[in-house]
Amino acid sequence: MDTFKTIVGFAATKTSFRPDRRLQIPHEGSLMKAIYAHLVTREWELKPRGLKYLAIACKVGEPDRRALKTVATHSITTVTDLPKAAVDEVYRINSFDELNAFLQAEILQPS
Repeated sequence: MDTFKTIVGFAATKTSFRPDRRLQIPHEGSLMKAIYAHLVTREWELKPRGLKYLAIACKVGEPDRRALKTVATHSITTVTDLPKAAVDEVYRINSFDELNAFLQAEILQPS
C-alpha cells in the first residue's frame, strides 16, 4: 500500500476550459485529494508529502482561474485544518517546449 506515497499529483488537461469542463476539474481534484487523505490516515503516514492537482489548457482566462479556485470538500470536515484547494495551479501550455518546462519544474522536481 506504500505506492500511494510515490504519487506526486495529477493533472487535468483540456484544450479549453468551457464551463461544462471547468466543473469536472475541481470535482476530480477534490475526489483525488479525499482518497489520498483517506490513505494517509489509513496508513498512519505522519508526514505526508501532499498531493497536487493541476489544471492545464491551451487557453486560460481570468474567469477560468476564478472558476477553478474552490475548496476540496474533504478539507472542510475537520476544524483543526485549514481548507485546501481542489486545484492547486492552473497552467496554459501550447507547445512541446512549454510542456517540457512544466514537467521539469512541476513533476520531475516536486517541492
